[in-house]
Parts: sequence; C-alpha cells; structure tokens
Amino acid sequence: MALSSVSYPGDGTTTLFTIPFPYLAQSHITAYVDGVADNTITFQTSASIAFSTAPANGTTVSIVRS
Repeated sequence: MALSSVSYPGDGTTTLFTIPFPYLAQSHITAYVDGVADNTITFQTSASIAFSTAPANGTTVSIVRS
C-alpha cells in the first residue's frame, strides 16, 4: 500500500475524525495535530478515530498511514 493521509481543520469541539483509506493494522495509523504526534487517539470503528481532547480551533489534524 502506498502512503496515504488526510487533513482536517481543528475546531475546538470535534473529537471524531474519519479515516477514508484502507490500512492493515491500527499500528499503521498515526494522528498529528499541527505536526505533533498524538498518542491519545482511540479507534471508534475501523474507519474513525477519536481524540481524548478536541484539537484546538485553527490547528491542522493529519491522519497518516505508514
């Protein structure tokens, strides 16, 4: 599989984000807020992750498959 990623704007209230690409294992997914890895994410479904705290308004949330 090729490297895939998606970016979303943080708004200070949204904690749930969609993973729109396939992956083989949860360990292949990393979430970043403004380029800093966030290790507090949990997988809600195979196609979505949740942050323990909503990323702040104006930040960029990136979900990357490695």
